[in-house]
Amino acid sequence: TAVDRVLTRLKEGKVTQDYTDTMSKVLGKTYTDRMVIKLGSKIHIMSVLEMDYAEANDDYIYIYSGDQKFLKQQTLQSLENSLDPSQFVRLHRSVLGNVNAISKILPAGKDCYEVLLKSGRRLPVSRSGYKKLKSVLQF
Repeated sequence: TAVDRVLTRLKEGKVTQDYTDTMSKVLGKTYTDRMVIKLGSKIHIMSVLEMDYAEANDDYIYIYSGDQKFLKQQTLQSLENSLDPSQFVRLHRSVLGNVNAISKILPAGKDCYEVLLKSGRRLPVSRSGYKKLKSVLQF
């Protein structure tokens, strides 16, 4: 059956991001709306919409929100899978960005781009990241 084929693909790790996005839409997957970040003995809870971007650092990620920077033990892939793909785009191999935090998309050379965030920070955009941005922002 179709369900068996999906389960087999998941077990074998043969699932692409497009396939995951499509299945999420079909199955009505809900995405996380908040993150829990431990800061020493304190626990910080923030809306995912407050996140400007996340940057990979091995099995950890740095989450940037305004002028704050948080370290969380989670992979960028895991975070990306838990967030709404119409709101968060993998800009680069090591960067996941909130499309609402982007102010401009700037050329950075031949077929290279970077985004300027509302905070003033610039982030690299890969070719595939640029295609995803075009798709999400519909330009």
